[in-house]
Amino acid sequence: MFKKIGLYLALVCCVANFSGCVFLLIPAAIGIAGGIGIGIGTAKWMSDKLVEEVPYDFAKTAQGVRDGLKSMQLIIVKESDTDTLVQFNSKYSDGRTVWINVEHIKDKVSKLEVRVGVWGGQKEARVILDGILSQLK
Repeated sequence: MFKKIGLYLALVCCVANFSGCVFLLIPAAIGIAGGIGIGIGTAKWMSDKLVEEVPYDFAKTAQGVRDGLKSMQLIIVKESDTDTLVQFNSKYSDGRTVWINVEHIKDKVSKLEVRVGVWGGQKEARVILDGILSQLK
């Protein structure tokens, strides 16, 4: 696959060079750099999210999130739920968005995902996750 991409890029460079229009290379370079940036951004987004499976049923875990956020004085801005997923949006004290997902895995097992802000926020997400887990016990 990389061989085909390399050959394609070489062909584009040759065409641009022979036609005398080097400015055709600028959009290609921007596209490549944008693709790399999107990949790095996605990896960073995924690495800052805390994920933990808990030994509680789906409904109890969702209620634990509500109680945990209330005990930390974080207001739920939005709550969306389906049969197997509940998504909570809240605001952290400094204004960053908090995303919490509760996913049904199987009977008496749920998955919690906690994220604070777009960049970083792992420390704050740990505090929120610990607050939720304390409400579940």
